[in-house]
Amino acid sequence: MPTTLKSISRVCFWFQGFQAVCGAEVSVDSFYPEPALGSCLLDTRPVGRYHVKSLLAPVPSQQQFRVPSNSTIVPESSVARKWWEEQSSQEFAHRSLGGYLKGKDAVVSSWEQYFLKRFDWRGKRVLDYGIGGGYLGDVLFSTYGLGSYVGVDISSKSLMAAKRNLAKEVAQGKVNLLLTPQRFSTLKPDIVVCQAVIQHFPSVQYLNQFLENADNSGAAEMMLQIRYGNTTKDSSAYIGASAQDEHKVMLALVTNAGYLQSKLRNYELVWRNGPLETNQYLFTGWKKKQ
Repeated sequence: MPTTLKSISRVCFWFQGFQAVCGAEVSVDSFYPEPALGSCLLDTRPVGRYHVKSLLAPVPSQQQFRVPSNSTIVPESSVARKWWEEQSSQEFAHRSLGGYLKGKDAVVSSWEQYFLKRFDWRGKRVLDYGIGGGYLGDVLFSTYGLGSYVGVDISSKSLMAAKRNLAKEVAQGKVNLLLTPQRFSTLKPDIVVCQAVIQHFPSVQYLNQFLENADNSGAAEMMLQIRYGNTTKDSSAYIGASAQDEHKVMLALVTNAGYLQSKLRNYELVWRNGPLETNQYLFTGWKKKQ
């Protein structure tokens, strides 16, 4: 490994078996950019039994984006991470938009109907929490003039899928891809988006930690999509879950806009879109209080 890379940052790629995460033929060196693309910054810190915390895009040396230590943030749920790494299907994790998702065009049409056109994305820095294959980032860059994209996900598989799908923007230094957990305020987002993810949270405590993180993010706006429930509750879906239990994980947690508002003290609810029916999608839009 080049000495210059070592001098830039502490570099340590660790996965729970390279084959389990990235396929058969993978080497550590394959993750480093060509010199022309600038420096690949990696931040490693232990969280539970997992060690790799970020896979940052190559960025030009004059624009290097360093991620401060997250040593005080709550560790990730190892049970949930293990399920998403080992049991989730490509479609369920949105690493692919085929199958029951009916393709990219259908998914993008749904996004446009429910939230995309409610924001001015041009030139903004977006934090996308739970990115799947990074398709939202792709649409925001290609159609809405996005400035930069931070993709955060519980699964290394999703980060690698997003790295492929956003290859051009990665090469241009416009993309950062990171494993959970991350402190949102250190990532300096203009807009936080979390769509089709909160419903998979393993517990209400996990939701509360996420909302505290979002509330202190400093973002001007947020879009949080939930599965609606009259009360906020989880179903302990990950306990003993296998690949056949996607239906359980799909409804791992339900909540409502009132509960979100009680935790988001720095934000006001400015719009919502969707039926107030149990287990149905509800999109909520938030603006930072002045």
